[in-house]
Amino acid sequence: MSRKKLLWNFILYLGSLFLVSSLTLVVSSFYPVYFELLIVFAFLFSLITFPFVLWFLDLRQTLHALSNALQSLGPGNWDASLPSSDIAEVWDCISSLHQSRQTLREKFLILEGEKEKLAGILSNLREGILVSDPANRMLIANAGAKNLLKITDPDFIGKSLDSLLTGDFKPIFETLIRGEEKSGTISPSDSASTLFFRSFLLKNPEGDLIGKVAVLYDITEPQRLEEMRKAFVANASHELRSPAAGLQAILDAFHVGGLDDPEQRKKFMGMMEREIDRLNLIIRDLLDLSELEREKEFVKEPFNVVKLFRECLESYEPQLQQKGIVIHQAFQNPELVIQGSPPDIEKLFRNLVDNAIKYTAAGRAIEIGAKQEGGLLEGWVQDSGIGIPKEHRDRIFERFYRVDKSRSRTLGGTGLGLSIAKHAVERHGGKIWVESEENQGSTFRFLLPLTQP
Repeated sequence: MSRKKLLWNFILYLGSLFLVSSLTLVVSSFYPVYFELLIVFAFLFSLITFPFVLWFLDLRQTLHALSNALQSLGPGNWDASLPSSDIAEVWDCISSLHQSRQTLREKFLILEGEKEKLAGILSNLREGILVSDPANRMLIANAGAKNLLKITDPDFIGKSLDSLLTGDFKPIFETLIRGEEKSGTISPSDSASTLFFRSFLLKNPEGDLIGKVAVLYDITEPQRLEEMRKAFVANASHELRSPAAGLQAILDAFHVGGLDDPEQRKKFMGMMEREIDRLNLIIRDLLDLSELEREKEFVKEPFNVVKLFRECLESYEPQLQQKGIVIHQAFQNPELVIQGSPPDIEKLFRNLVDNAIKYTAAGRAIEIGAKQEGGLLEGWVQDSGIGIPKEHRDRIFERFYRVDKSRSRTLGGTGLGLSIAKHAVERHGGKIWVESEENQGSTFRFLLPLTQP
């Protein structure tokens, strides 16, 4: 026990003794014969009751300090000091509270960690998560949900679901209110996106409802890819059916006597060769496109792009002479080196040159060039053809897309060349685009990363 506490106890004892003595004197003034007896009684009473008074006051002070400590105990104040006591029972109680505080602190920190992990997972999910309580109050809306539902209200959490039954997303909140486990799609009126949602109920082990959940997915891109897949299958089937039908017609002609006439036989054989060449061309382009679309690592090596382009141009000499087309080479730097796949870049170049030759009239010119733009190679193929109407320019790199289908088939195109060129460029981390005016020709430009010295 501290000296300060001993002093206060002594003062308290003297005070109580003074109080009892004063009362004894007052009583003895009425009964003087009992004065000495009252003095003895007062002394013994104060001596006997004083320890109990001290015990009671110490207990009261300890309980008051303990109450204040427990009220302040919690997150951010786990180290609040607990009082000490000379009373064994009270000290045992304080020791138990101290151990409970440590256990509670450890469990709280574990829960805080799990809460932070859950919050981190929810905030990084692209899918939207909505959670309401059984009373239809919004409890959780992660960043994905706020983005998909375009939620900007800072007071969204805590709102009643009944207050959210407006706009394009009304079916989601209606499903939660009714407590249904179902799925559906929504297409907001102010965008081209499509959302898929699935709702389900949260129940505890006893089967009691503890919450309602809706998971939201943006299926715009998967839906677009599925539509592209269907269109690709339909277009590929159509492209393959045309030469197959031609071959079937020729075979039918053979069956009815086409082989008897040498002139007819020669004509049919030439037709068969053209149809077979067309089939081979379509199959080759499909295989090239399939190879370029695979998301896998490919062999890269440094090579001179200008040298590759010039070597490719040599193979076009007979075709260029036949049409009387002149090639203007505008290679500003003959030593442009990139790190990539020479076969892929050759496919890019040949498809652009093939396209330019097809649409350039006899006696006109084509310009082919390349230059360095910072750390990039900018290449281009410029024809003197009929140009591309504005409404078609955004789609010409799609598979099987043609501006003039009848003209393209007459010229021998498959509708895959520009798509192959686009995939070859993008596979190397570059980009490709077209600049065109009707009746003034088209310029296809592409960028590729240069190898840094």
